[in-house]
Amino acid sequence: MEEELALAARVQESLAPESLIWGGMRVEAHFHAVRTIGADFGLAMPCGEDHLNSLIGDVSGHDIGSALVANRIYTAMVTQLRAPRRPAATHESFRHREHGNFGLFSTAALSRIDQGGRRMLFAGGRHPPAILVTPS
Repeated sequence: MEEELALAARVQESLAPESLIWGGMRVEAHFHAVRTIGADFGLAMPCGEDHLNSLIGDVSGHDIGSALVANRIYTAMVTQLRAPRRPAATHESFRHREHGNFGLFSTAALSRIDQGGRRMLFAGGRHPPAILVTPS
């Protein structure tokens, strides 16, 4: 069982966003599970030259089942985020296809940053709202 938990933890850590530089913007992330494994996930993914998509999500629980569901949602969302559409449309498409199939509570926050217009579109699926922080 210990080996399975260690493997699940490594898989879960792979769902944390990797640092990247996009259009002069530096994207950093840090993930630390409260227990051996968690059910949090996230990504920052360019969509062409003009848009940067980001995703933060969580599935209830801290067990192998929750980690598996988080992995499934992450994989489905990566596919959805490859299409250049608004975060609300992406979230709605995902919700109709996948959400609720697993019997666990989950949240997600999606954003798309438009490099040319310097604006961000946001969609939250039961996730706390985003906070924009500007340097003082």
